[in-house]
Amino acid sequence: MKTKYIKEDNRTFPFVTLSKGNNRLLLYFATDPEELVQSNIMKGEINDSSVIFTNGVRIGMSTGDFYNQFFKVFPLALQHRYKTVVFDYCVDDIKHIYDFKNDKLTSVRFSHPNAGWNLEY
Repeated sequence: MKTKYIKEDNRTFPFVTLSKGNNRLLLYFATDPEELVQSNIMKGEINDSSVIFTNGVRIGMSTGDFYNQFFKVFPLALQHRYKTVVFDYCVDDIKHIYDFKNDKLTSVRFSHPNAGWNLEY
């Protein structure tokens, strides 16, 4: 775990990098006493099966198992056609990008396109 601070407009913003193997997440923790205590994923890369999401998504899972996690029904013919699936959540302002190769999940990336900062891990 590594923490760095960015100062802007008389405020300090803490960013924490979590790493495990070649997986990493950059998180922002709200520090304003008027805000809820929360963290936000600013960006991230998950590249191996050592990280398992709370919904069971993990690197190496089959395309079919992936679609079953998110959809009640998804046409089988289309499951194998797509190499990248993007969930763009407008409320949380975070994109989840899932990449597939040979019908297996190979990586997951997170991006926060409207963060306003050019943030490195």
